[in-house]
Parts: sequence; C-alpha cells; structure tokens
Amino acid sequence: MQVICDLPLQIELLPLMILSDPLSVRFLVSTSPSLHSQLFSPFYQFNFNPIFLQSFNLFIDLLIARLLYLSSILLVQREERKRDDRSTVERRSLAGKGTWLPGFVASIYLLNPFTITSCFSNSTIIFSNLFIVSALYFSLKGNASFSIFSISMASYLSLYPITLLFPISIILRRNILFTFTLFFLFLGGLFGISWTLMGSWDFVKDSYWTVLTVEDLTPNIGLFWYFFTEVFKHFRPFYLFAYQFHSFIYAIPLYLRFRDHPIFMFWVNVAIITTFKSYPSYGDLAIQIAIIPLVSHKFVSTKYGYMAGIVAAFVMALAPIFWWMWIYSGTGNANFYYAINLVFTFAQVLFITDIASIVLKDDHLYKKKLKEKN
Repeated sequence: MQVICDLPLQIELLPLMILSDPLSVRFLVSTSPSLHSQLFSPFYQFNFNPIFLQSFNLFIDLLIARLLYLSSILLVQREERKRDDRSTVERRSLAGKGTWLPGFVASIYLLNPFTITSCFSNSTIIFSNLFIVSALYFSLKGNASFSIFSISMASYLSLYPITLLFPISIILRRNILFTFTLFFLFLGGLFGISWTLMGSWDFVKDSYWTVLTVEDLTPNIGLFWYFFTEVFKHFRPFYLFAYQFHSFIYAIPLYLRFRDHPIFMFWVNVAIITTFKSYPSYGDLAIQIAIIPLVSHKFVSTKYGYMAGIVAAFVMALAPIFWWMWIYSGTGNANFYYAINLVFTFAQVLFITDIASIVLKDDHLYKKKLKEKN
C-alpha cells in the first residue's frame, strides 16, 4: 500500500532529479516538517539535516553573488599588496583588475545555466554553496571564526567541504591543527543542536551514512548510482571505499604542493568535490564555474579548456534529452544517460589536471627566474 501511495510522488519528482540530487530536492525537504509534526521521523523517507528542514530563502543566490563580489574585491586588494611588496620577478596576478572582476564574477554565478537550472529545481544545494562562498569571503577578511564556522556548516550539510579547511587555513595563515580543532568544535555544536531538535541521533545515520554508503540510487549527474546498481553486494564495501576515496585523498597532496596558491587550491578542491561526490548536482557546478575567474590569471591558456567548455554545453543539452528518452519515451535506457555523465566527468578531470599542470609549470619558471635574478 505504501509503495502505491508513494508512486505519484516519485513520478512527480523525476524531472527534478536531473537538475538536483535525491538529497537536496526542495519538495522533499518541505514535506519533512509535516511528517515530523505527525510523529514520524522526517528521515523515514527523506534525507536532510534538521536545522534546515524548515528554511529556504529565495534570495540565497543573490547573497552568494554578493559574497563573490566582495571576495573578488578583497582578493584583488590582496594581490595588489603582494605586487607592491615584490621587488624581484613579476608574476601574473589579479592586481589592477578591481574595476571589472568583481562584477564579472557575480554575473558569471548568476547568469550561468547551472545556477539557473539549479534555481529552477529549487535545490537546497544553494545552502552549501552559500557557506562555501562565506568561508572564502571571511578567510580573505582574516576572520578565522566565521570562516571555519562556514566550513562547519557546509560540512554539516554535505560532508565533503571538510577538504576546504586546507586552503582556508593557508589563507588565514593559521596552523592546520588549530583550524581542524575549531572546525570540530563548531561541528560538535551543530550536532548538539540537531539532537536537541530531533530528540535522537537518527539524523546522523540518515543524513551522513546515506551519503557515504550511497543507499539512495536515484539517477543523478554523478557516477555512483549506475555503478552501485550493477555491482555485486559482496564487492560493494571495496568499491564504496574506492569511489569515496577520491573525494578526500587529494586534499593533503594539494595542501603540500600548492601552499603558495591557496585560492587555486580552494578552487581545485571545490572542483574535485563536484566531480567525485556521491550526489552531485548542477548547483555544485555553478560555484565551481563562478570561482574560475579568481584563478584564471594563473593559466593564460589551457590545452583542453575549450574542449571542456564544449562538453559542458553538450551535457546541458543532451542530459535532459537522454533522461526523457529513458524515463518517459522508453526509446533509450540507463546507458544513454550514464554515458553523458561519464563524458562530463572525464572532461572535468581533464580540465582540472590541465590547469594544475600549467600552475606547476609557472611555478617552475618563476623559481628559475628568481635564481637567475639572484
């Protein structure tokens, strides 16, 4: 009987899943308080964190754009101070771009199709995006408490932003141990508030364990759902580790290698989260694209940047078509939709590695010029 009753809801939600993900569809979130008021756990069917069950702000995107605007101004000022202090070899920087860069970054976020489609789907991923951008803004202002608290909030919502603590600690010029200690204090406080609201610790399993074990295999733009639909159960733990491993393991090597480029490191971590998280959505891509102008001075040209842009355009056009062919018309199958996700992931990885290699080469040339100068 429950399956029959839930069927219309599942059909109604299908168009939203392509633009969002199973854990951040606003319709599911807004339904949860009514379940809770009837003495049902809101995690009985839906997975979301208790503090944000009853909140959604239509102006969050504008606030994110404003924070990106202010972050751009702070970053340009930071680069100009570095240029004034530098007395040896000049490097490419954002200095002198303060007149147009902030407005450009805000416009890129508000007008790119991933932001628009994410807004159309009413995805709650914008809350995570808000706290990620807030962390960048407050770190550039030098406010350690608010910056680390923002990362705590973002991690409370989706776990993966914990890797952003590494670049944030460098921007703040704080010890990594201090950063993580303060982070876990804030996160512990959020868990305490959640327990007070819910009266139990069920939300830990239903909000976080679900993300790590990929229990919900609703199709989305990620890689997990198809693979774990097909994999044998006794192999599942191994492949879960192998897949989730990618979201976290690169944070430490990036921290060690790109210490002189904390904003670039921040962007790379955001891009890795977008590529390898278990439930990605278009909202994740919106933030990744919006931050690119803040690091674009580090790579004048890329080998595969044009190709990655073309692939992104094709994905935007073909993903809804393949979804419709599979779910509605019956002329396609899951392989159609998953293939476009694989192509997009490949382009993402190619773009990230391409830019990282350019930054490394630039570092090498800079150090070589320094030696020649001295």
